[in-house]
Amino acid sequence: MSSAALPLLIGLLALVAFWLDAARARELASALAQTLCQRQGVQFLDGSAALESLRLQRTPKGLRLRRVFSFSYYSEEAGRRQGTVTLVGAQIKAFRIDEHTQVEG
Repeated sequence: MSSAALPLLIGLLALVAFWLDAARARELASALAQTLCQRQGVQFLDGSAALESLRLQRTPKGLRLRRVFSFSYYSEEAGRRQGTVTLVGAQIKAFRIDEHTQVEG
């Protein structure tokens, strides 16, 4: 293997690791949104959550990715609405549905 191929291979592996982590976070956010909708008695729409923002956040364990996912739901009273789920690393930090906000430690 040439010396030029090694940085390319490392970069490719880092990209694949980031992509897999992003897919896992999206699946987690979608599952959380669906559970939240069931608990609130509203219908989870579209079957998934979409990444709304991505940034680094400092935590006691070092830098982690902070991801905010949005999702749609339907309420008989209010119609189609938006909610959010916030993850820092793999930890749930906050979620919002309707005008109710829940913040976790």
